[in-house]
Amino acid sequence: MRSLLRALRPVVTIVVGLGLAGAIVLAPPARADTSKVLIYGPSVTGGSSSLEAIKAVALGFGVDVVDAPTWSSMTAAQFANYRALILGDPTCDPSYPLRNSWFSVENANKGVWAPVVDGNILVNGTDPVFHQTQGGDAMVERGIAFAADVPGKTGLYVSLTCAFHDSAPTDVDVLSPFGTFTVEGVGCYNDAHIVATHPALLGMTDASISNWSCSVHEAFSAWPADFAVLAIARNIGSSYTAADGSVGTPYILARGEGLSASDISLTPAGQTHDVSEVATVTALVTSGGSPQSGQAVTFSVLTGPNAGTGGSGTTAADGTATFSYSGTTTGTDTLQASFVRAGVTQSSNTATVDWTVADTPPAVTIDTAAPSGVEGAPIAIDATATDDHGPLTYSWSSGSLAGLDVGAACSFSPQNTEDTTMTCTDDTNGGTVEAVLTVSDGVNPPVSEGVDVTVANAKPVVTSLTVSGGSATACLEGNAVTASFTAVDAGTNDTHTGHIDWGDGASSNGFSATHTYAAGTYTIAVSATDDDGGTSDTVAGTSTTPVSLQYATNGIEQPINADGSSNFKLGRTVPVKIRVTDCHGNPVATLTPQVALAKVGPGDGTVNELVSSSAADTGTTMRYAGDSQYIFNLSTKLSQFNAGQDLTAGRYRLTITAPSLAPVVVYFDLRP
Repeated sequence: MRSLLRALRPVVTIVVGLGLAGAIVLAPPARADTSKVLIYGPSVTGGSSSLEAIKAVALGFGVDVVDAPTWSSMTAAQFANYRALILGDPTCDPSYPLRNSWFSVENANKGVWAPVVDGNILVNGTDPVFHQTQGGDAMVERGIAFAADVPGKTGLYVSLTCAFHDSAPTDVDVLSPFGTFTVEGVGCYNDAHIVATHPALLGMTDASISNWSCSVHEAFSAWPADFAVLAIARNIGSSYTAADGSVGTPYILARGEGLSASDISLTPAGQTHDVSEVATVTALVTSGGSPQSGQAVTFSVLTGPNAGTGGSGTTAADGTATFSYSGTTTGTDTLQASFVRAGVTQSSNTATVDWTVADTPPAVTIDTAAPSGVEGAPIAIDATATDDHGPLTYSWSSGSLAGLDVGAACSFSPQNTEDTTMTCTDDTNGGTVEAVLTVSDGVNPPVSEGVDVTVANAKPVVTSLTVSGGSATACLEGNAVTASFTAVDAGTNDTHTGHIDWGDGASSNGFSATHTYAAGTYTIAVSATDDDGGTSDTVAGTSTTPVSLQYATNGIEQPINADGSSNFKLGRTVPVKIRVTDCHGNPVATLTPQVALAKVGPGDGTVNELVSSSAADTGTTMRYAGDSQYIFNLSTKLSQFNAGQDLTAGRYRLTITAPSLAPVVVYFDLRP
């Protein structure tokens, strides 16, 4: 045995030694590990070297052994990390406190560990470790195997050892979360008999649990209805009659999946199949725990869509017989197996088969063929998803973005419906981008379907144009004019270049620039071009603006009053004079100012002006007289402004115009 212990010990958790020989302190597990069982150290002899630990290792489980303080401090989640909890047999050591006081620690926190026990439970009223060489080892091994038989659940193995050997009827407090268990001492009986069946219990037989000199220490007079009698002290008392007709006092109880309170069990306890598949159940026939071959077994579907279906078989050397059948429609069948021994029919536990229709993956179709649109604008994409069960969940996403520029992205609205719209921040440069719909029915792996989407470029749009030092302001010739503009683009991932056409043959790149004009009137036009070659349209008033750069003049000079009060005599010549300079005060001699005259009403001039003796000018063009002055002698006789006829008395408006010169307007009167 020592060599066996050395071989198995590495899978037993050992952290800190306790006063109890071989028991250890356990750091609570950080994650679920259903390949382990948990042993309460004070309940066994030798801790990690105990028979319970050795048998658990032999069954393929890791073992953690904890002391009383650790057990008391553990949480429900930590207990639930184990495949089974073990309260073992401390070799019926009389130095241990007996009866319920012996279970004081486990009893104190039973409200923590007991609720997590959702697997199989086995409770024995004996001391198998003390009798391990007489067959007790098989009881320990098979008891732990039964408790840990259901993956994903936490079972319980409890040995009452000899704690209640000489007691009057007593309730076992530590088991109260599972119902009322009443035990009493029955002396030492040796004829033990197994009266229930489960595959995990094979190996524990009447022979292995009898003739220990004291096989039974305590027996049960009351137990919960969901527990079955597993073994009795045969022919001792008559409180229990087994399915095989034997009579005695129960001393091993069990609860669990596939356990049958007879000599025949049926497994698995439950299974699920598509109606197109085949379900198989296995009956196990034993006698006193030993498999029985050559037994005729009848299988029956008691209830469900296939009620009335049945079959038969004969047990093989391992005591098993199988029955297979196919479903016809959905629903749940309840099955049972039976056999006859010595004229007595024994029936197994019931088992269930759930017949379903296979849940196939959803089918997804993109209904919109070759969807297309422009960047920044929603592109409609319709799809259809079907499923044989449902409901479905939907999620749209972008596939490969290889067709887009770096930094570009596509979004979907709504994202979680069959139909959607896709909006991309850039065009696909003549290629495509994939839109992918992923559909899940919550059962099968999600199904995805994609479609290639073509996204065209959108031109930038000029939104504002600002010119400083510009239009209709006198004396700007030679000054700088600054133009600034902004543009937007539906393709928010695009980059842009700006261009300014100054209207005089010159241009600048950028969204803001300064230009120096010669005098004149011009139209500034701006445009934006994105990195995909799209150029904004020309829109008057938005991307264009006029600019007029004019020379300076001091207005009309004498003898005409600028306030319109001058009054001249008909038949005389009226001198018209102005001065024109550039913005630096230099004379401008290159203009050809034009004079226009119009009668606007009766005269009301109050200042009689002197008249010029100079000869009148012909035509309507002023002449440059030097020193920045332009002169025009206006004749009131035979006037070019009155079709060669004399002007008449009244009030007149005189207008002087020239390119790059603000109009000069003045009023005067002619009197008889």
